[in-house]
Amino acid sequence: MAPEAITKSFTFRMDTASFVSIWKNANDWHRFVQDCWDRFSVNGGNVNRLTEYDAGWGSWSQEEQYNALSDRCYSKCIAIRSSVKKATGQDMDLPKGYKERNGSKTSRISASEIATLFFDE
Repeated sequence: MAPEAITKSFTFRMDTASFVSIWKNANDWHRFVQDCWDRFSVNGGNVNRLTEYDAGWGSWSQEEQYNALSDRCYSKCIAIRSSVKKATGQDMDLPKGYKERNGSKTSRISASEIATLFFDE
């Protein structure tokens, strides 16, 4: 693959304790992502990485901030959720709207619905 075809990306660090604190109080996915941006984009390391990625990141619109961080927040939520469930057996809900985070709502089927497709014929 030619170097110019590779999508430029950046690392964005979010400490778990602060991230979970934001998540615990979140009701809406978009607000949650914005709260994460507001909290973590001022971190010195993130400022440096964002500046390397795009020197104009400080003037990004809320939509650009959301697009840059939503999938990172989702991945971190899923990793934490999986870890907690494995360790304690407890499950945590993601903020409302996470399924629609990329636009339209996806039609996902549950594990029991998948099992029915395989085993109840």
